[in-house]
Amino acid sequence: MDMWSMLVIARDLLTALAAVRAGRDPLLPPALDFAEHTRAMAERPAAPDDVRDRWAEIIEAGGDVMPRFPLPLGDPEMQPERVEVRDVFDVDDSAAFSAQAREDGVSTLTLAVDAMTSATRELAGTALRAVFPVHSRYEPSWHDSVGWFITNSVLECREPGPRAAAAAVREAVRLGSWPLEDLMRPWGGMPEAPGMFAISWLDLRRLPVRIDAAGLEAQYVGATIRTDGVMLWFILDESGLHLRCRYPDTAEAREHVGAWLDLLVAKLQAVARSSAGGRPGARGPGGMFLLFLPGWSSAPPMLLLLLDRPIFLILLYGVLGALFMPFLAVTLLWILNTRRV
Repeated sequence: MDMWSMLVIARDLLTALAAVRAGRDPLLPPALDFAEHTRAMAERPAAPDDVRDRWAEIIEAGGDVMPRFPLPLGDPEMQPERVEVRDVFDVDDSAAFSAQAREDGVSTLTLAVDAMTSATRELAGTALRAVFPVHSRYEPSWHDSVGWFITNSVLECREPGPRAAAAAVREAVRLGSWPLEDLMRPWGGMPEAPGMFAISWLDLRRLPVRIDAAGLEAQYVGATIRTDGVMLWFILDESGLHLRCRYPDTAEAREHVGAWLDLLVAKLQAVARSSAGGRPGARGPGGMFLLFLPGWSSAPPMLLLLLDRPIFLILLYGVLGALFMPFLAVTLLWILNTRRV
């Protein structure tokens, strides 16, 4: 089942346990069955011709198979997996990255796609192409259901830049909005091949299902498998941005996937640290944020970044006091003089 479903199960279990501890019978609202969703997806209209044509273009560009990682991975046979986990952003850098996305008028996912496109172009000299899973909970009625509410799309971004990345993300969402079985029929099903490259993005802060993961000390656990492809998971939560990558444990894959990940993380961190909230001069000793307003357009994001810092609040109150104390003193004198008259 998908991650959303795991959160639903955890939330409902915790709710039921709380009810039992309070001496009540657990009463959970009914949820639609996944089988109903499967039938509903099968009954959706077929994809229009332009969607079919675009799928065909992207698959053809990948050698008539689904997108593959653009650098050599070594022996194409199934290999023991190697898993790398990178903590890309802490809370502050995540907020700075989000501030930059707002300033650019795009999503955080778009900025990440931009960085991946740049890294791919720099190391492989080609466009970013990847399988791109999207959720199929297209109506709120499915939000509390459990199952595999995931369908595959394809993401292609030819050149770096926020606008190009935003267009690529919009296209990927549209390409994944139609029944996949019908779209894959010309190839007799999904044309998989060794080296298939997939990118998953999950912003837990935006899901309608929430649990106190930090308070519960929740851990992500995955099975150990053999693989011949590269799978990337981005998880964005209250603690920052985390990246997990699984790939074949070969010398070539370690070299090339490792270099790609290193460059990607460096590019993502550079965006955060050069943004309105993270550029040089915005942090002082000990990592404290300093007030730095390059323009009024960046003031709201900067204030959001600064307001959780006690030292900033002290400075802010001091500045406000210095500004308004003369006004208050004059007002008080005027009131006293008026009363004397």
